[in-house]
Amino acid sequence: MSEELYRLVIRCQSGDELAWEALVRRFQGRIYALACHYVGAGEEARDVAQETFIKLYRSLSAFGQTEAFIPWMLRIARSCAIDHLRRRKVRPPAQDIPIEDMHGLADEGESPEESVEYGIGGRIIQNMEELG
Repeated sequence: MSEELYRLVIRCQSGDELAWEALVRRFQGRIYALACHYVGAGEEARDVAQETFIKLYRSLSAFGQTEAFIPWMLRIARSCAIDHLRRRKVRPPAQDIPIEDMHGLADEGESPEESVEYGIGGRIIQNMEELG
């Protein structure tokens, strides 16, 4: 690890917010590129990159100077991307329903306002019967 990166990591571990911002700026392109490799470019890759930096931040105190920082960081990014793919496989993204098919989705029951109104009215009548 270079001396500059070593000092930056030490500053991050001591809670220096400017050092953390510098670290993120330094590696955000590399993390995003790795995320794109696994999940494709776009919003999902940005989500994986953000998750990676959150995990890095939370794990910085556990990072030991005996290991190389960049491979450690890339392992975390790879794990985040793989976890994202696993979640996506289990719960595929929602699909939009064409507007033509939406007519059958309307609820035929009471509106929320009617439910509240009848519920309150029913309780008032019930309370009056109990009192009288």
